Amino acid sequence: MTGEDPTFSTNFQITSKPVIDLLIAWDWEFDLDFINTLKRKSKDTPLKKIEDITVYDLDGEFYQRLIHHEIHVRAFLDRASDANPQFLPLYKSLCDSGTQIINPIEVSSKACDKSQMHYKLIDAGIHVPNSVILPSFDHMPKLDEYHLSKLRHLPSPFILKPANGGGGEGVHRFVRSLDYASQARKEWAWDRYLAQEKIVPRFLSGSRCWFRAYSFFGRFDAVWWNDETKIYKSPSAQDRNEPWFQVLIHITKTISEVIEQATGKRLDYFSTEIAMDKHDQFIVIDYVNDQIDLRPKSKHFDGVPDGLVEEVAMALIDFISKTSN
Repeated sequence: MTGEDPTFSTNFQITSKPVIDLLIAWDWEFDLDFINTLKRKSKDTPLKKIEDITVYDLDGEFYQRLIHHEIHVRAFLDRASDANPQFLPLYKSLCDSGTQIINPIEVSSKACDKSQMHYKLIDAGIHVPNSVILPSFDHMPKLDEYHLSKLRHLPSPFILKPANGGGGEGVHRFVRSLDYASQARKEWAWDRYLAQEKIVPRFLSGSRCWFRAYSFFGRFDAVWWNDETKIYKSPSAQDRNEPWFQVLIHITKTISEVIEQATGKRLDYFSTEIAMDKHDQFIVIDYVNDQIDLRPKSKHFDGVPDGLVEEVAMALIDFISKTSN
């Protein structure tokens, strides 16, 4: 066919360079299953080429071509630079080239800071645990009387967690001593800490009312998650029709809106931890996690339900198909 069909349109930019529709940087071995799910689900969609890059590729030709903008990358999913700064030059290079970045660092760093989000969620009408925000150990090696007096008003034991932690890292779940709370901040000495009241959930049909709720590329979902055993469970069809399930979705949507108000942009995907206490009040426990666990339950006993993993993969494919250049 010669000439140009004026009726033909595409979301994708025409370029003479080799094109990658989605590039995924990963540094956690358990992300491979999700990457394979993405590649499988992308067949017969506008995403024809999905590539991934690991730390073992950072001294190779592929990395050099990416850094020097010899390959056009339409969208970049960064699952590595938060744990491995060796990926940051690639991140910056792709930002400079106009690549669509999934969960930009400047957005996620603000959204995932519990010390910043705490009061923003309260202002939005979301219930959070009674908390005391503590200065970093570097800033105040020994807590002053003001902060100690605040801690004395928390029921014992309480939880201590770093403001920028995730995945349970740095969390102390049964803190009874104020001196211990002061010294435990050495673990993440640069970061502020939250001391939080322990929430005791109610039980529903024999299950602890503790949940992981998700926002991903304009969609929302929630699953059961036992905070003691770390086991996920899919909601039943009946669960999804219950008013409490709709409350979980509403809270997650509200958190997404709070992030947008705070940063000027919505976080493309995140999870949040929500419990329902014995008074039937929903309390957001762990506010925003931007690197959600995507290990499928079929391969990991404490993994995420496979249906959710596939739902996230399809939502990501649809999102990039509609928005990337």
